[in-house]
Amino acid sequence: MYQLLIVDDEASVADSLEMIISAQDMGIEMLHKASSGNEALEILNRYPIDIVITDIRMPEMSGIELSQEIHSRWKHTDVIFLSGYSDFEYAKHAIEIQAADYIVKPFRNERVLNTLRNVIERKEKEWQTSYSYQTALYTLQENMPSLRSNLLNNMLRGKKYAGEAIDKKADALKLPFRDGEDFIMMLVRLESEFQHYEPEDLSLMEFSITNIAEEVFDPYFRLWHSKDMYEYLVFLVRPEPDRIEQTLKKAPTKSYILKLAEKLATEMQNNVKKCLQGSISVLAGPWGQFPADVRKAYDVALSFFRNKIGTEQGLVFSYIDENEVPGRIRNVSSLYESPTFNYLFELGRWDEARSKLDDVFQEWESLGGYSEEHGLEIFWAISSSLAYILHKNGHHLYEVMGMDTEIYGNANSSRNPAKLRAWCINVLELLRQGLERENKDSRSSLVRQVQEYVGRRLAEDVSLQAISDHVNLNPSYLSRIYKIETGEGLSHYLYRLRMEKAAYYLKNTDLKIYEITSKLGYQYTPYFNKVFKQFFGVTPQEYRGDKEG
Repeated sequence: MYQLLIVDDEASVADSLEMIISAQDMGIEMLHKASSGNEALEILNRYPIDIVITDIRMPEMSGIELSQEIHSRWKHTDVIFLSGYSDFEYAKHAIEIQAADYIVKPFRNERVLNTLRNVIERKEKEWQTSYSYQTALYTLQENMPSLRSNLLNNMLRGKKYAGEAIDKKADALKLPFRDGEDFIMMLVRLESEFQHYEPEDLSLMEFSITNIAEEVFDPYFRLWHSKDMYEYLVFLVRPEPDRIEQTLKKAPTKSYILKLAEKLATEMQNNVKKCLQGSISVLAGPWGQFPADVRKAYDVALSFFRNKIGTEQGLVFSYIDENEVPGRIRNVSSLYESPTFNYLFELGRWDEARSKLDDVFQEWESLGGYSEEHGLEIFWAISSSLAYILHKNGHHLYEVMGMDTEIYGNANSSRNPAKLRAWCINVLELLRQGLERENKDSRSSLVRQVQEYVGRRLAEDVSLQAISDHVNLNPSYLSRIYKIETGEGLSHYLYRLRMEKAAYYLKNTDLKIYEITSKLGYQYTPYFNKVFKQFFGVTPQEYRGDKEG
């Protein structure tokens, strides 16, 4: 989307260009007007202008001078000159120096549109050339470590990727992992000796530890690492069975591979101690299948690390599966996987929230037949998200959910899956209705403010910037919201309103044409006649004649 600035000391010319361009869908997101070079520079300082259409001959600062200033300060802003026939050779020379194109006055609509289209097409080709494949590849290489880390962190937080999608990402980031392959989750905690480091120095220590890990685990394992929110270094460790078999002289079992990983983790720990004078604790395991088990393996590893290593320092452990231990209970992990209910409620993605709710209840059933404790976990999680989003939007619960206290649920719901499910679905629907109603009311109120403001100032030159300042919103945002709510662009609304007012005055008053022109904010009667005819197909005089005839 582009931003366009029209500069001409004759308001009628600028208005004509605005009318011609606004009527077309050319990717012009915002259109600004200025009556002088100095006013144009003020707008250029405030907005990211892509294209300027400027008259060559203007008082104080000519179009050529303005163009020179633009090219010295805004390298990617293109300039189109407006020139009279007498300035034709002058304009051609200016183009040879710096301008993108020129339009001769008096201009034809098609000439204006074709010139603008050509400049936009040229800008798009230049952009594609500037950000070519080689440039993108270089940028990718420069940011590769960060991109790899972010992808793994997303998966640790529960973001799911389909097999084909994750394979494409792995290829792009040169990661040694593919859909369906086995991996070992490994957590590394930096101990007290590292706690006194400043953040920059600590990052260097972490970088050194990951390098030590890759050196130690090579050639038997391939590693991919990130740092989680708890300050652990998290590694996905993919075994190279063929390499291990060459050393072992037989096919390795998973048990043997995990023991080998623990042995190498101990060697890594020793090297960190010798090279960096600090200790680390390491957990190797559990196993998982990429990418489906990344979040689950991570959660299990975190829980095991806290329970088995705790506050003890400098330990190395292998994970031992304790799922069969009587009395142990797991959480409903899908409640906390990304995207969370808080996130989905925030963005109003109600279909996804309902789908996530289905996953939660399916997991509840799989955990051992709808235990009451898991029901309580679901109940409180949904209640917490409900309160979070309403309070964040400045509402009491009853304002959206109603005064009926039963809608807030009660802990007894957790004993009955059907009742709890019905309660959750009802909460989602009431929340959706309440927030969408609030959003609709907010947009409707904004439209009313705009229309009331415009209606009071039709006799003035009402600009998008003036309207935006009145309602305290960014002009681009205001234009989009107005179009979404009304289905009509704000510029077209102003044009239509003036024409409808003009028709009313012509049919119901004895005002002269020039008086109507002034009352509607137009400076020149010939220009008013032109835009009126374009809208109604007849001139104002002919329109008024219909009344008399």
